[in-house]
Amino acid sequence: MPNGGTDNCGECYFFLGGVCLRRHTRVINQYYSYCDNFAVDAIQGPIYANGLYDNGYVRIPWNDSYEPRKVISGICHICHQTFKDGLEVNTNDKEVLQFCSNEHYLDWWKEIHKND
Repeated sequence: MPNGGTDNCGECYFFLGGVCLRRHTRVINQYYSYCDNFAVDAIQGPIYANGLYDNGYVRIPWNDSYEPRKVISGICHICHQTFKDGLEVNTNDKEVLQFCSNEHYLDWWKEIHKND
């Protein structure tokens, strides 16, 4: 069993051939991606990925069908500080945004996804 827990996409009834059949979304890191609909016949909420390690593993939501990725360096979209070991994510506007922490990613995500 991968170390991502037992409620990951790779163990879900609706996951086949690298695709979530409920959401029609390709999932690359299926053993480290999750949702609240694990083996449930409804769609609600986002897909989650493992964020940066912060006193334990933290699950952070995808930006629609875009999975946040870990990067080794960048400039944070929120605080504009350079960082080592951060996150980046694609947007629906074809931008790539970077974040220095899970918190700054979530601040941005909550602003973009106010109804989620």
